[in-house]
Amino acid sequence: MKVLQTLGRHKPKDQEGIFQYRRTPEGVEIDGSVGLAETLDPKCIIISHDDWQLILDAIWAGAKTIELSEDGVLDMLRRAVPSPGGTSWNDCWRAYVLAILEHEGTIDIYGGARGRGVGAPIVLARDDR
Repeated sequence: MKVLQTLGRHKPKDQEGIFQYRRTPEGVEIDGSVGLAETLDPKCIIISHDDWQLILDAIWAGAKTIELSEDGVLDMLRRAVPSPGGTSWNDCWRAYVLAILEHEGTIDIYGGARGRGVGAPIVLARDDR
């Protein structure tokens, strides 16, 4: 399994979110038990190949760039696959899926420093090459 880090941090300990994943004959197996997502239940899910394809289709059918927000990519994931691996979406599963998509080259993360104390949205873009 590959170990990845998410874009954000997990509460309550406010530490980096790590998880592991691999592709299997059943789909994309995501295991959150190695990280600090203590309230994650279940700790492991398998997103079927068909559901993963629905996520990819939603990315390609949408805008070229989309913000990492509740109304942006997070809502897109929920609309594409309402019940990933038979469970409901939560912040951990969404962060894991986005990290996998970025790791595998489906999306790129854009952002940059804007100065001390100034926030900027994280924007994701599909790779159209």
